[in-house]
Amino acid sequence: MTAPTGYYISQTSDESSFGTATSLDLTLNEGENKITYYLLSTDGKVISTEKTLTANFDQTAPVISGVEGKKTYCEAPTLTISDANLVQVTVNGTSVSLTAEETLTVAPAETEQTIKAVDAAGNEASITITVHNGHSYANGICTVCGQYDPQYTVNVDAQFLTQGLGSNGWYRANATLKAPDGFYIAFTNDRGTFGTNKQIVITEEGSYTMKYYLMNISSGAISQEKQISIKLDKTPPVISGAESNKTYCLDQKITLTVKDENLYSVKLNNQEIASESSLNTNDTFTHEITKAGTYVFTAADAAGNLASVRFTVNENHTWNEGVVQKEATTTAVGEKLYTCTVCGATKTEEIPMVTTPEATTQTQATTTPEETTQTQATTTPEATTQTQATTTPEVTTQAQTTTTTAPSTAPSTAPSTAPSSAASEASTTLPMPTTQSGQINQILGIEDASGIIGIILVVIGIILAAAVVAMIILTKRSKK
Repeated sequence: MTAPTGYYISQTSDESSFGTATSLDLTLNEGENKITYYLLSTDGKVISTEKTLTANFDQTAPVISGVEGKKTYCEAPTLTISDANLVQVTVNGTSVSLTAEETLTVAPAETEQTIKAVDAAGNEASITITVHNGHSYANGICTVCGQYDPQYTVNVDAQFLTQGLGSNGWYRANATLKAPDGFYIAFTNDRGTFGTNKQIVITEEGSYTMKYYLMNISSGAISQEKQISIKLDKTPPVISGAESNKTYCLDQKITLTVKDENLYSVKLNNQEIASESSLNTNDTFTHEITKAGTYVFTAADAAGNLASVRFTVNENHTWNEGVVQKEATTTAVGEKLYTCTVCGATKTEEIPMVTTPEATTQTQATTTPEETTQTQATTTPEATTQTQATTTPEVTTQAQTTTTTAPSTAPSTAPSTAPSSAASEASTTLPMPTTQSGQINQILGIEDASGIIGIILVVIGIILAAAVVAMIILTKRSKK
């Protein structure tokens, strides 16, 4: 900083600080600087008041960003120039203006272009670039800038391997899609999903169109979306209504049901009972078994998945030995439950009442020709009885029980000379009851006195009912 002519200069007002200096060496900071100084006349008579001077210091050149020097661009790049004191920007010497955001878009040109920026302090910056009018793609990548072609088209397609292929164009196991030579394959165009995969596996069942992408191994370019149709069915038909290797009874009414979205054929004992033409609109088929026999029921879907059941149907039930549910008595029947060992069906049968076993015999009296008998054992050959002892030889009775001894074959008029074996049989039968109560019990087949009382009450009831009827008839006649 230099003093005007005829003055010395100092940054303080102390006279001794002036000396004979006519200039000041100052250290300035970047940006605006405020400087205070004083002047002293060379004759030493006058010292000025404090003076100030503002000085702007800028030694930083403008900054150009957004592009790289000596690089070629296939599309017009946009760059930014930053400087607080920027005064001029030129492209190949021609002045241009920046946007409000301090940006500049450089248009394509046949030659290199140099962008130069100058600030108020005279600092300047420049950069040289080349801008082409579009990309030059080869194998999906620009040979100039290296950008991948977003419209990259691959004229070869991936192919399914035959592994897992079933019937009618359907796969019945996971299908494998293999990329053509020179390409990787992925389900999406995300570069990170390709890896080094040259085939992908399809696991989703159904008939649909799937998407895939190819990556050129040499260039890294990714193709546009490609599509391929797939039909995959890994699930066999489902059969219900009968279990394999099981036996049923006919009256169980076995109804077989098969379900499958792609049901194609149904067979019974290798005879087709439903085909594609009758199943193409239905995914369910039913069939009822109406006859006894052994059956193999088979269902197939369009992919060739099979399901089958083998079973037997019996004509009749196979009953077990039965379990007594209620014991029979002398006054009530019993009950027995039978269960089919095949299907579990049950039936109940009645058990007859229990009867009192009685020994009987058929023998012939030997005292007179007129006396014949079929009786239980007696103590005298003259007495014959069924259940009650008598004292007259003329009385004859006949009785049968479940324990009858060998009967006599002689007629009732047989002479007294009948074979002695008959008499011998009579002498070995049971002894005649010795009491009247026991005799009555034997005659009526009742084991105890309570049974006799019951019969007496029934008889009394019948007599009373008859008496009432008679009185009613007499009353009606008397009115007439």
